[in-house]
Amino acid sequence: MISFFSNILKRDNSTTSLSTTTERTPTNQLFRRCSKQCDHPNPLWQRFGLVWIPSNSNTHAKDLLYNLFSLPFYFGSLLDDITLHSQLLINVGDAFIVNLKKEPPLSKARWNLVVLARNEAIVKAKIIFSKSQFVLEKMPDLDIQSFIAENNLNMIHKPWYLKESQILSDVGMKTQLAFGVGKEYLKQHFPLGDFQRRVLAIDKERKIPVFELSLAGLSIERQKKCLGEADRLRNFGNSFIWRIWGIIDDDINCKIIFEEIVYGSVREYVKSGSRNPYQLIGFLIQVAYGLSYLEQFEFIHFTFNIHSLIITFNYNIKISITGNTKDGLVAEEPLYECEESVRWHPAECLRISGGKERIGSLYDFKTIIFIFGNIVWSLFHEAETPFSEMEKEHVFDYEMRKDKEVDFKNDQTPTQLQKLIKKCWNKTPQNRPSFPNIIKNLEKVYNSESSL
Repeated sequence: MISFFSNILKRDNSTTSLSTTTERTPTNQLFRRCSKQCDHPNPLWQRFGLVWIPSNSNTHAKDLLYNLFSLPFYFGSLLDDITLHSQLLINVGDAFIVNLKKEPPLSKARWNLVVLARNEAIVKAKIIFSKSQFVLEKMPDLDIQSFIAENNLNMIHKPWYLKESQILSDVGMKTQLAFGVGKEYLKQHFPLGDFQRRVLAIDKERKIPVFELSLAGLSIERQKKCLGEADRLRNFGNSFIWRIWGIIDDDINCKIIFEEIVYGSVREYVKSGSRNPYQLIGFLIQVAYGLSYLEQFEFIHFTFNIHSLIITFNYNIKISITGNTKDGLVAEEPLYECEESVRWHPAECLRISGGKERIGSLYDFKTIIFIFGNIVWSLFHEAETPFSEMEKEHVFDYEMRKDKEVDFKNDQTPTQLQKLIKKCWNKTPQNRPSFPNIIKNLEKVYNSESSL
């Protein structure tokens, strides 16, 4: 393997290499858990820092994650769009580490070392975690740092703290935002600040498309709060979560840089024309995987509904967990007074008319499962909002909603999906299905020709 890479990576020795030296951050800085308890905890209080640890992780998994996120050239899911690879790999020997396309459980995790070889060939080598270090899968006695040094690889580092000079105009970039992500849409559903499509210059040679969120309209205090929340999310997310590339914080500018939104809003895409059921079910599978990821970290998405779903490269779906409220980057409580949000909520989140107390359990993952059922229904009803014909004052009233379900108005929803939707709508939250069960059901429907 070493000789193979040596042959394909031969290049001018004058090529400048980025340092591959890694300083290990102390564990107590990498992982911190806050013991503060309240009825509606901020999702970021549960588990945050440079490394996010799933709630059921064992010692091996924690060790793996600490080591993984100590690698400055690990991009995670940020480079899932392989068209970005060619924009970062410029010179022979340029390299970085990314996730495999389908991320397996941590116990079986693999990653790809991606390298630009001669003749513009991109070579990938699988990496595993063994004996507390990363090694090549086919050469487990060779650790990754030794391999990098022996092959003189130029490791591209993932940025985080950015400068304003690195953010360029998107003039000349091909525009693909075909489905509803205009200024009015962004202002209504991402009200925290001003979103703009931009280009991130990682260095003089490497540029990628991104989205910029300017916080210029917020007070200094709220800006700092949002940047602090972004900092905690720097390594959070997977292929199904809309992630953050970095932040800008100087005397003049306060911005958060996100992954690019390639095509736009799922809602607007569905509304724009008749859609293939296979594609819609494929969308839902991705959403379910994203919600399952959030549940692993006890990260409750308090503003989750169809407006949280965006279409990225290759029509992949990502869940937006940030920017959906004016109060902060991450919503700290449900929007109980927002009509649009409440239309997606189950009855147990509502109040009896004129009362102050809510009827049932507080907003939790069982609530999100109910909302997911509404999203399944909505995608097969031209992206309609649940209870769209109900008068505003009745939408908030428990008595008006407790026995009412939205109707199946057409024959476009497969029978098996109707059954799944009704399970998600179960009036007893504890009887609603789990995300693994939802994923299993959706994949079964997706793979069954007779059901569609």
